[in-house]
Amino acid sequence: MKVGVSTSVAAYGTSPATLGKALEEREFDALFVAEHSHIPASRETPYPLGGPLPKPYFHAADAFVALAAVASVTSTLSLGTGITVAG
Repeated sequence: MKVGVSTSVAAYGTSPATLGKALEEREFDALFVAEHSHIPASRETPYPLGGPLPKPYFHAADAFVALAAVASVTSTLSLGTGITVAG
């Protein structure tokens, strides 16, 4: 069985490279990073779970930069995006 991790990466917390190395050391097979590059300046539509928009949305790291950092320090992890907004 292959096991991977899907997560978002924010500007605070564990760096993508540190996360990737830790996953590889623990013999995970893959890492998928979410992308959320667009936050509307005006929030006319409420957050689906209620309350204000959670902090990580405002501090999301670029998925491709995060994956490049992981690729630079790992050799066995499969890497990809969980979602990519094609503009």
